[in-house]
Amino acid sequence: MAVKVKIPSMFQPATGGLKTAEVSNCETVGECFTKLSDEYPPLRKMLFDENDRLSGFLVVFVNGESIKGDVLETRVNSGDEIFPMMIIDGG
Repeated sequence: MAVKVKIPSMFQPATGGLKTAEVSNCETVGECFTKLSDEYPPLRKMLFDENDRLSGFLVVFVNGESIKGDVLETRVNSGDEIFPMMIIDGG
């Protein structure tokens, strides 16, 4: 079984329109995002900054709960669902 990553609509062009992806053999959110961005390289600049840290424009939910602290080191289990959500700022 794998971890499911829900792809936000604004990220879907980078995945060819994929709405949900499954990632296997990962133990943390960071590993899942890395494997997903390896499969879909345009996602890398949406998920990570230039120092391979989580983009400052994202909030990440695991199983519906907002993750605080070191998001990329958050442990995940098979069957979990990750949802990265873009923070839109404006005024």
